[in-house]
Amino acid sequence: MTKIGKLIRRFRADTCGATAVEYAMIASVITLVLVAVLPGFSASVGALFSTVASAF
Repeated sequence: MTKIGKLIRRFRADTCGATAVEYAMIASVITLVLVAVLPGFSASVGALFSTVASAF
């Protein structure tokens, strides 16, 4: 087998950084969900704080 073939085979068998990539993907999905959902809550949270502030 050629040197490049051995290098490619070793690269495909290496799973050393796979866990870090999986955690990064999970974190990015969670971030996207938060960015999509939180703007919808901002108006209701602002109204809640206004109601509480006016009670005092």
